[in-house]
Formats: sequence, structure tokens, C-alpha cells
Amino acid sequence: MGINLTIAFFKTLCSVVTMSSGMLSESVHSFVDCGNQVLQLIGMQEAKRKPTAQHPLGFHRSEYIYAFLVPTMIFIGGAATSLYEGIGKIIHPEPLQSVHAFGHSIPGWAFNLAVLGVSIVLEGYGLKNAWSALAILHNGLMAPLPQGF
Repeated sequence: MGINLTIAFFKTLCSVVTMSSGMLSESVHSFVDCGNQVLQLIGMQEAKRKPTAQHPLGFHRSEYIYAFLVPTMIFIGGAATSLYEGIGKIIHPEPLQSVHAFGHSIPGWAFNLAVLGVSIVLEGYGLKNAWSALAILHNGLMAPLPQGF
């Protein structure tokens, strides 16, 4: 979750600096990913609860409820932000702002691409860690990662 929070922070910073609605939509998506992970963790904890008199079969299926909430939340959050920002930018178009750093003026699109590039690298690092943890969990029964990871 730390990786997604870092990505969300930098995308938000980039959207504020460059006034990019696309990057704002990306930052909302990253924050929704963080909420998604929290819901998944809640579902996993809920599924571990012991059966009760009211729920004699237990709570193991509650994990599926949370798994359903996650994509619904991503879709609604991303769609609402994209529609709002998209319609707003069509009605009132604004040019991307340049970023002034270290005595240079960096075009807004280049700054956005740099942030997206860093996001891809961080997501790849998170994927590698998750895949390794999953392989350990399944006692090496999974296929190894492709070369270069």
C-alpha cells in the first residue's frame, strides 16, 4: 500500500503543478487503489472470523463481497472524476502549465510523462514483491518470473 500511496501523492502533486485533468484522474485512480487494498484487507480479516450462532457457516465468503466492492469502487470513482474533469476541460479548456524547477522550464507534458514513468517502475517493483511473496506462500509451485525482473 505504501507504493500506491507514494504514486498517488506524486500524481496529485503533478496534477496540481501542471493543471492536468488527465493526471488528476490518474491520482484519483491511485487513491482508489489504496482504498481498494484497505477493503481487501478488511475482507481477508472478516473471512477469518469463526462461525457464530447467527452465521453457522462462518464468514469465509465475505471476502468475495469485498472483492466485488473493489472494482465497483474503482469504476465509479474513476468514471465520475473522468467525466467531471473531461466535461469541464471541454467547456473551459486550459493549456498545460510548465514546471519551473532547478532554473529550467519543463513542459507540463514532459513532467506528466516522467511521473507516469516513475509510477510504472514503482508498480513493477510492487508486482515483483507480490509475485515473490505468492511463490513463497505456494511453496515454489508457481512459475518463476520472466528474466529481467
